[in-house]
Amino acid sequence: MGIRHVIFAIIAGGLLSVSLGACGEDDYLEGSISDELNLDFDELRLHKQGGFLLVEYVHRTFEASETTCKLAADVTALPEDHAIEGLDFLQRVTLRRSTVQYSVFPQVREGKLELKEFEFEHGGSVEGTFYVLFENDLTLEGGFSGKLVEIQIE
Repeated sequence: MGIRHVIFAIIAGGLLSVSLGACGEDDYLEGSISDELNLDFDELRLHKQGGFLLVEYVHRTFEASETTCKLAADVTALPEDHAIEGLDFLQRVTLRRSTVQYSVFPQVREGKLELKEFEFEHGGSVEGTFYVLFENDLTLEGGFSGKLVEIQIE
C-alpha cells in the first residue's frame, strides 16, 4: 500500500467518524422501501422554519450531499399528544428525496408522526418517530432526536 492510499484511508476514516458523530442512537431510517431505495444516511438535521419541523437525513458521497429523506411537518396547532396521523398526516406532512439517481418516494397512503419531546424553539430538544405506508404497500419508518436549529425566513 502506497503512502497516497494510507493518507486517503486516514482522511476517509476521519470523515466517516465525523459524519457518524452527527447521528444519535435514536436516529434511524428503515423499512421495506429499502429494497427499492437506498436509506443510508450519515447526518441528521433538525430545523425549525416558521411553523414547520424539518427532519433531514443526509448521506454524504464524494460527489455531493444527498437527502435520503426529508420530512416536513406543519406543527402549528398540534394535538395535545403531539401526534399527527390519519387525514391530518396526509395534509400536514410531506416526504421528499434528493439523490444523484433522482429517486423519489411513492405516493403516501397513510402515516403517523409522534413527537415524544418537543421544544419548538431554536436550541430546543426534539425527539420523535414516524411511520409511513406507501400506495405500493412498502413502508418507511424513522426515529430522530436532537436540538433544533432555526432557519430564518427572509
